[in-house]
Amino acid sequence: MKRRFSFLLSALLLAATSFAHAASFAEYDLSADMDRQAVAVEALPYQSWVQDVRSRVNIDPFFLLKRQSEFFKKGWPEEYFFFSRIINKRMGTIRPINALEVFLMKAHAEISPLEHNPFEFSARILKKQEQGREKVKVIFVSTTTAFVSNADVEDSDRRMEELLHQGWTYAADLHNHPFFWDNETGDIAGTLIPSFADRRHYREMARKYGLKEGRITNGLHTISLSNKDFTFFK
Repeated sequence: MKRRFSFLLSALLLAATSFAHAASFAEYDLSADMDRQAVAVEALPYQSWVQDVRSRVNIDPFFLLKRQSEFFKKGWPEEYFFFSRIINKRMGTIRPINALEVFLMKAHAEISPLEHNPFEFSARILKKQEQGREKVKVIFVSTTTAFVSNADVEDSDRRMEELLHQGWTYAADLHNHPFFWDNETGDIAGTLIPSFADRRHYREMARKYGLKEGRITNGLHTISLSNKDFTFFK
């Protein structure tokens, strides 16, 4: 039986600290259960956007991957390799988005509305066992520009280093891949596949900070890439 997601109820479990020097930079303490609770597309709290996406394209994640792969098939064989592995389920695990990821999509939408500004957010998910229970902390960056600023990346790194020294582990690195409806080439994106920059980032974060898992969401589904998958990244 599919469990429906109550955003307001889960939000009661939240304690958030925003950093005054950057409106897009925040730190959240979230319930570990949120990172295990799948959310059906029909239960997502941003239904107007979901319905808009559904009116434009088949939202099945494998359909979207196959669709985009055609743009890479001839001219980008190295990239097509990763499409093939994911489509054939030999790399990563594609699943419904979970409650923690929905919370971050909502936080992102408050800064960069999903319907109008297809920009990305970045989230470092850290975990720690304390007094017999799992704690989850998220370092979150969202902007209204095309790229996360170097200053915010540096702030994220510094804060994460502090937390790692306090016994936290770098459990997952999450960002979103938005849809681009106005792309003249016809490639609308919204796919669950790591780009060259993503793959380089995951390898560097694993080497430097012990990253365990890479995640990419399009707001509907999420791909999880293990550190074993990172061995294919160059």
